[in-house]
Amino acid sequence: RERERENTEATHSRYLLQRTNELLQLQSLLDIRATQHWEKREAELRYQVDEGEDIDIAATLGPKPSVGSLLGVGPRPPSAAISIVPPSTEDDFESDDEFDETGAARPLTHAELRAKIMQKTSGAPKSRGASARSQR
Repeated sequence: RERERENTEATHSRYLLQRTNELLQLQSLLDIRATQHWEKREAELRYQVDEGEDIDIAATLGPKPSVGSLLGVGPRPPSAAISIVPPSTEDDFESDDEFDETGAARPLTHAELRAKIMQKTSGAPKSRGASARSQR
């Protein structure tokens, strides 16, 4: 009996799914036809109106019908453009202290790092690393 009930439920589920898909397809077809009819009426109205005359199509014909997909209308596009500014990829070297004699980049020593932080926070003029390099 349990198997019979499961088979009956599966049959009903398949029927409901099939019928739902048929209704969605029919609604999509009706939406397409309504849009085509609206566009035809719009073209006729624009043809009848003189060239210099303005006409409010939406007020005359109503809003243009929207055609959704079988899954619905879908998400709306964002209302405002989003601007994303990525960080700079350029090396941010402020002085020659970060380079050794060969021109290769090197990590700062503790004393150099401390001096650099103090310069940034106090706004003091930058030294050219003579004092920081002598503390190595």
